[in-house]
Amino acid sequence: MYSVTGGIFNPNVTTALLLTGVIGPVRWALCCAAQMIAAIAASAVLLALLPGPISFNTLPGKGVSKSQAVFIEMFVTATLILSVLMLAAEKHRSTAFAPIGIGLTLFACEL
Repeated sequence: MYSVTGGIFNPNVTTALLLTGVIGPVRWALCCAAQMIAAIAASAVLLALLPGPISFNTLPGKGVSKSQAVFIEMFVTATLILSVLMLAAEKHRSTAFAPIGIGLTLFACEL
């Protein structure tokens, strides 16, 4: 794969890497399965660590329709995927700095 971190935590990014030929179908299936299992395990650990019910939700904020929320999510995911493809999947001598760019992109998208 690429020599940035080896950590691919988002199935959307894994699918983009499959479509661009960076990883093969077997590795894609294994990575996606591992990501789903890890997400379930992380949720179980979080549930066990918190003393009471979780006090947040994943619903759109006030004044944001469901269609607007879907568009925002698609835009943010596309931005993340493009940053990974342009910074990490493309081999270049500055690929070592890709984690900084990807992290800043993710930070900006979450604002």
